[in-house]
Amino acid sequence: MHPPRYSQASLQDFVDCRRRFFYRRNLNLNWPAANIETADDHEQKILAGEIFHTMIHQLLIGIPPNEINSMEIHPYVERWWTTFLNNIPVAKTGRMHPEFVLTTSIANSLLIAKYDLIHNVDEEYTIFDWKTSKTLPKEGVLRKRLQTRVYLFALASAGLPGSSTAIRPEKIKMTYWFSEHPHQAVTIRYSQEQKLLDETYLEDLISEISRLKLIDEFEKTDNRRLCNYCEFKVLCGRDGQTPENQIDDFGFESDAEFFLGEDEPSPES
Repeated sequence: MHPPRYSQASLQDFVDCRRRFFYRRNLNLNWPAANIETADDHEQKILAGEIFHTMIHQLLIGIPPNEINSMEIHPYVERWWTTFLNNIPVAKTGRMHPEFVLTTSIANSLLIAKYDLIHNVDEEYTIFDWKTSKTLPKEGVLRKRLQTRVYLFALASAGLPGSSTAIRPEKIKMTYWFSEHPHQAVTIRYSQEQKLLDETYLEDLISEISRLKLIDEFEKTDNRRLCNYCEFKVLCGRDGQTPENQIDDFGFESDAEFFLGEDEPSPES
């Protein structure tokens, strides 16, 4: 029997709304959104985010920008792409590991992280993540997100293939770069102390998930603002709860919007 697999996205589902986790991860439901017009616009933004990430990946592996520009691109992407080319946040020195996947063991499970880019210069490691959200989250909010905790922990725990030595957490940092705010990147540095805290937190979180079996044990979130872009809000009887443009407690318009273009490395248990 294969061990359960978790990504930052699946763990964030559980933290945000256990019922959403149950529908997505345990039942693998693909439920249509309630508002088709809103859903279509949202899907277009997700598609735009995926195209933008693909274009950056092509640039990082050496494809000339003029050849990438010859592709047919989504209207949302054109401004992001121009902004990126005019404000490339990555130095040309060092080694690039774009669209890189790492796996590490924790709590009898596999923790999987798919990175937009890991940049290695002189034994210093920077994780880059490209974001297309309109709003700019505060650093304190980003530090608490599962993406930050999982990505930093996985790199410090697994290291890079071919490396004979472990990576000290103090040598790792994570930079969120925002296409709508190119000069306001947020960088978070790691430490051994934080790694130990993250390990305990992730072990407890995964152990809690493993104890739950029945749907009623996976409670709906108390924060109904998170239901705005959730495809299961009709199934949960929570459609029409709050305005679509209402800012949530995290300081950005929606969890879904903030993580546009974010990939799942593989299906989880």
